[in-house]
Amino acid sequence: MPHPISFPPLIELQQTDSTNNYAMELVRTGMAQNGQAVLAYHQTAGKGQRTKSWLSEAGKGLNLSVMAEIDFLPPARGFELLAATAVAITDVLNTLTGQAFKIKWPNDLYWKDKKAGGILIQSNMQGATWKWAVIGIGINVMQDSFHPDIPNPVSLKQISGRSADIKILAENIRERLMVKLLELKEQGFDQLYQQYLDRLYKSGENVHFRIGHQEQPLYISGVTRDGMLETGLEEKVLYAFGELEWIHKF
Repeated sequence: MPHPISFPPLIELQQTDSTNNYAMELVRTGMAQNGQAVLAYHQTAGKGQRTKSWLSEAGKGLNLSVMAEIDFLPPARGFELLAATAVAITDVLNTLTGQAFKIKWPNDLYWKDKKAGGILIQSNMQGATWKWAVIGIGINVMQDSFHPDIPNPVSLKQISGRSADIKILAENIRERLMVKLLELKEQGFDQLYQQYLDRLYKSGENVHFRIGHQEQPLYISGVTRDGMLETGLEEKVLYAFGELEWIHKF
């Protein structure tokens, strides 16, 4: 992996269906470079986790995809990439706003009890090797209002009371992300894992979840090194992503 400050130029698009789609096409055609990033000022079909969409008002949100060579990381350790990404982004957002952002398991970025952004990682395999990752990052930056279908959203402008330059934010996140990936490669996961746990949303609290057709309160005690949500005090119960759904009660 090259030194994190040596980046290809940022690819800026006024509009695209999805920056992840654009980046994955560069990967598929052999045109991707490590640390290359795609920034779109408007997405017409932004992606969220599972079948969800990422809705963002044109020119007011960060829609960024970073391409990273991750052949040093076995697919079974994919959570480490997600954790490194979440820590990198919260580093940047904490510095920018002077606030403390949290990581809502597994892939959302929260300020207090409001969602400021999310992460979607797609992979490219070569045989059994995880060769490339396309790291999609969506952040609410300049919005004053939101689509009614978006639950509990907040923008950086609403948090800080100040405007932010979306391109500069993209560059800062890309640089911090590549620094953290280099750290993951050279130093291992221990420090990043602790940073992730330190920023875990609702850690040490009881939270309502929907499991199947039933609602159940669970005590969040942590996240395992392979990305399972750890619940309970004395007797730990683990859940994988997709096995339960957060229910917000404020």
